[in-house]
Amino acid sequence: MEASWSAHAAGPTLLHADIRADNLLLTDDGVVVVDWPHACLGAVFVEVVLLAPSVAMQGGPEPAELLARSRDGRSASCADLTATMCALAGYFTERSLRPPPSQTRAAEPIIPLRLFRSRIYRSKTRSASCGSALGIRRSALA
Repeated sequence: MEASWSAHAAGPTLLHADIRADNLLLTDDGVVVVDWPHACLGAVFVEVVLLAPSVAMQGGPEPAELLARSRDGRSASCADLTATMCALAGYFTERSLRPPPSQTRAAEPIIPLRLFRSRIYRSKTRSASCGSALGIRRSALA
């Protein structure tokens, strides 16, 4: 599954790839999505998968419920959803296993989710595993 995530997430849809509360402006005319530096092409359901953790953290429905409520989430195959969520979970897991920054040396910069997403979409065209595309070392997960 790890090696197949990029094929499952591929598609022709323009994706923002970073929709969350601070990238949405509510206007009298509706919602405006801002901050597009990570725009890319992908499967339409990928946007919902990437949005789901932020929605849950801010008191919204859990990711499975959000996907079930979304036409795009419901249209995705189980295999496509599973592979894409595996990539996202792998990234979060690897980052959480790193030791805290030392007080005696400069702290290692934290890679923001935007960088993770840019690595995902840059690597879609290469034949790379989820772990290698994200810079995850297998020993870190062992």
